[in-house]
This record gives sequence, structure tokens and C-alpha cells, in this order.
Amino acid sequence: MKTSRIATIVAAGVLVPAAFLAAPATAAERTPSTATAEQQSTAGRAVIKVGTTSLTVKPGGTADVDVTVDNSASDTDFGGVGLPTQIWFDGKPGPEWNDVKVSFWNEEKHAWVPTGWDPSNEFELPYPRLDKRSTVGFKLRFAFSPDVQPGQGVIQFTGLSMDMEKGATTDQATWPAEVKLPFTVLPADR
Repeated sequence: MKTSRIATIVAAGVLVPAAFLAAPATAAERTPSTATAEQQSTAGRAVIKVGTTSLTVKPGGTADVDVTVDNSASDTDFGGVGLPTQIWFDGKPGPEWNDVKVSFWNEEKHAWVPTGWDPSNEFELPYPRLDKRSTVGFKLRFAFSPDVQPGQGVIQFTGLSMDMEKGATTDQATWPAEVKLPFTVLPADR
């Protein structure tokens, strides 16, 4: 992830899906949704681990996913971190803002907190600390619109959003590699 994009994410003051900040990917940049969730492990890097290899939902359904960022093999202190996502549907030119809403679980308040700016949000998004030789977890909910069309796509976890204090001095080579989680939306009558 480029430094300028990370600065934009951090400067926003809230964690938003990274797709709001990125240009739509071309078909060549996207991974086919038939692949399994990538669980990449590189020595010396933090690693994103997704608790499932794929999702299957119906229109109007939700899917809860546990995600961890394992920094146990790294001496990098990331500070407070978030976990941006991009969501792509096969056969469409870019991200779909209205088809899927992403929320994070706030353990302290026992509530789901939607990403993005919303004046009705009374709870904050989680920004756990990812220190060297540590692991943090996120619980995410993907809520699919009742109007979403059946099809396939991919949820892309794009690494970390970090606080400026640590982000300015963190070696980008230690950031987690992107991880892609394929999903299928079934017809409502199935």
C-alpha cells in the first residue's frame, strides 16, 4: 500500500473501507473469486489470517468473519491499527458501495459499529495495538443488501491502517500481504 494512501486513511479519522479511497481495480488486478482465501506467511512480516476460506450468503443476509493479524514473527511495533477492506463483484467495473456494508465488533460496548462516517454512530471503531511479537483480532460483519444480485466476488483485506506516530517510522516491508476472501451470493429462493 502506498504511503500516500495510508496517510489518507489515517487522516480520515475513522476506518473506512479502503475501496472508498482507491481507484477501481481493472480485471487484471483482481483475483478470481474461485480461489480460496489466501493465507500468506512471509518471514518477518505480520500475517493476516481469515477464519474461513469462502462465504456463501443470500440477498439480505449477513456473514460474520473472524480475522487476526499475527505479528508474532516480527519486531515491528505498528501501534494502533485498523483493517481496511475492498469488496468486488465479478463482472462489475468497480467496488459496490451499497451492496455490502462492513461493521466491526466493539467488544467494550457489545455492539457492531459500521465503517465509514455516520453521525448516528455512538461507538468507536476498534483500534487495537499491534506491538512487536503480538497478535490482534477483529470480528467483522458483512451485511449484504436485500437488492444485491446473485453472483460471486471477493473481499480483499488490504493490510493495516495505522496511527501517524508509528506509521511514519514503520518499515513497509513488514506490513501484512493482502488477503482475498471469495464469496457467493445465492438467489433468494435457494
